[in-house]
Amino acid sequence: MRHVLGVDLGTSSVKVLVLREDGVPVGTSSRPYPMATIRPGWAEQDPDAWWVACCSAIHEALARAGGAATHLEAVALGGQMHGTVLLDGRGTPLRPAITWADQRSVDEAVVIERALATHGLLPTLGGGVSPGFMLASLAWCRRHEPELWARVSTALLPKDYLRFRLTDRAASDPSDGSGIPLIDLATGTWSRAVLQILDLPARLVPPLLPSDALAGTVTHQDARETGLPSGLPVFCGGSDQALAALGAGLLEPGTLLLSLSTGGQMVTVLPAPLAGAPSGLRTLCHALPGRYLALAATLGAGLSLGWLRTRILADGTPTTDADMLALAATAPAGSGGLLFFPYLAGERGMLLDPEASGAWLGLRLEHGRAHLARAVLEGVAFSLRQAREPLTAAVGSPTRIILAGGLARSSLVRQVLTDVLAHPVEPIRTSEQSALGAALLAALGARLFPDMRAACAVAVAYDPPVEPDPTRVELYDTLYAHFRAFYPKVRDDMHALRHTGRGVELATMIRLGGA
Repeated sequence: MRHVLGVDLGTSSVKVLVLREDGVPVGTSSRPYPMATIRPGWAEQDPDAWWVACCSAIHEALARAGGAATHLEAVALGGQMHGTVLLDGRGTPLRPAITWADQRSVDEAVVIERALATHGLLPTLGGGVSPGFMLASLAWCRRHEPELWARVSTALLPKDYLRFRLTDRAASDPSDGSGIPLIDLATGTWSRAVLQILDLPARLVPPLLPSDALAGTVTHQDARETGLPSGLPVFCGGSDQALAALGAGLLEPGTLLLSLSTGGQMVTVLPAPLAGAPSGLRTLCHALPGRYLALAATLGAGLSLGWLRTRILADGTPTTDADMLALAATAPAGSGGLLFFPYLAGERGMLLDPEASGAWLGLRLEHGRAHLARAVLEGVAFSLRQAREPLTAAVGSPTRIILAGGLARSSLVRQVLTDVLAHPVEPIRTSEQSALGAALLAALGARLFPDMRAACAVAVAYDPPVEPDPTRVELYDTLYAHFRAFYPKVRDDMHALRHTGRGVELATMIRLGGA
């Protein structure tokens, strides 16, 4: 039988999935890579580490798929949005990639958003500019690294860099480009007006292709490194959000996809871009032509659980996120009146505040490890509920909520979310739905299916719905009211504390050789 391969370059790991033409995944693999935080607020990754991890994961996925490599028809790629990879004229990265979680470009984001708002361009881009978005990162590099900036030839998004390594051809697609944000949603092309206003050369961005377009073929050298056949067609692919939507069967309006991984995202399909630029929402291009996605996000989902495990409970137990969730399950619903605010990397969603900080509220002597763990999980659920509010106001309440992402495999996570949202959730059966979405695009390009609806009908499946418990719904409604009211009361204090001692901290870093 014929096979295709999908690659998802995530924030913490790359996932690879080999899909058979009957819709069955026959080989999967993943490889991790680190996030470097050499200064407060910085979040960088090594593009070469992405490539090494990708090659290793492809080899393993193909091995697990048996003889699939001899019947492989195509590959497509997806990955984390917003990140910035700067290449010189030879295609070599000039510095580590600046990822979506990076917060160094707060000032640049404010200046860019004001400039674009003055010219009335924000609605054409689907929303504003946040730190970590490519536009802000480019402005930061130009301002703070002028010698390096003078050598920049091309700027690529993360998954586009991987495809460039596979094919030696640079390209991008509207679903990922709209997260820069640099796509004119009305035309689906790069916004020359934005490039001109921000004094960015047009050569900086690669050619734009549809997500299902052929972007090149695997080179002979890269075939040796990856184990893929030389000359294998490589289709353009899309952003992780667009491909997660495909991998969850999100093709038409009315359904909400809630994905939980490092961050938390909620998307729903739109027939047209949202009018204006509603606060806390983005409009993105879908990987399907003529379709768009409304996106609301919270930054600190799995990020918060990982922080608690590695920074606070760092004595070796719990040792994994699964251990953390098992610990949280031993605490009562509501965590004994303890609230956690997962703003460890600032917040997007409804707050749109990169200076927001995390907090516990209600901490007392009787609280232990289990309460802390459950409070973090419930705080993530509350932040998702808050982020959903502008989405509901803009497009109405969903008739169906699909739950996806690595954390969604936990029965505790499923139940907490359905209770906090007071709505049934349907977990998707495939845990790597972005890699599945990439594989579906490859399958479409290779003509394994007549259209995406037929592909999803074969490959996408769901677990039974999880129903909310009325007693816990009432409890969480009460706690959410306190959660909702807390941030406005302490916002100014959060901002002041964020900068208190920063000069001393920077001087210490310089003295220790960390600057």
